[in-house]
Amino acid sequence: MAILVVCLLFFSQLFFILKDVWLAIWSIEYGGFNVFVYLGIYWVLASTAAFFIFLRVSAVFTSGIFAAKSFHKNMFEKVLRSPMSFFDTTPYGVVMNRFSKDTDSVDNLLMTTLNAYMGYIVIIIGKFVLICFIAPIFILPMLVVMCLYYYVQQYYRCSSRELKRLDSISRAPLYTHIAQSMSGVVSIRAFNLGSHFIQECYDKLDAHNRAFFICL
Repeated sequence: MAILVVCLLFFSQLFFILKDVWLAIWSIEYGGFNVFVYLGIYWVLASTAAFFIFLRVSAVFTSGIFAAKSFHKNMFEKVLRSPMSFFDTTPYGVVMNRFSKDTDSVDNLLMTTLNAYMGYIVIIIGKFVLICFIAPIFILPMLVVMCLYYYVQQYYRCSSRELKRLDSISRAPLYTHIAQSMSGVVSIRAFNLGSHFIQECYDKLDAHNRAFFICL
């Protein structure tokens, strides 16, 4: 599937570039052909590019669905076959975090982000080649901008990775607290400690939101 996706990426961007080149030819050499010839060729190139994009998106999300199913199945089997020592030493929140937020990221966020990332990379490369072909004088300014973007990307990636780590770490204690409070709700009510556990839940929620809101 990876080879298929790369090929579809290449052909979709190729026809997008041909579409832009044909539009430039149309604007420069208008009158050489009938307007319907220009419009028909432009429509064929744009439709072909859109068709390859549709195939690429379908291939990416289809493979993502199969990968998410395999990931969830393997994780579920590993948890069911784990020894009791695993459940004695692992908080409930960690297991719930894997089967909730992490699974949701694999099912939805990962494929959407991967598809957008590959699409933008190919578009940037295609536009860069097209600009270098049409106006080579812009190569030097583009290299300066690319170096600046690389520096910003390196700075952002480190901070984003740490924020994601803090978001994941602070979510597990919240799930653990809720699960333990629900299992021991009879004892909590018997000792009249409901307000204390509610406040503790709010504190853990605030600690999680410090990283969560920055990640948005």
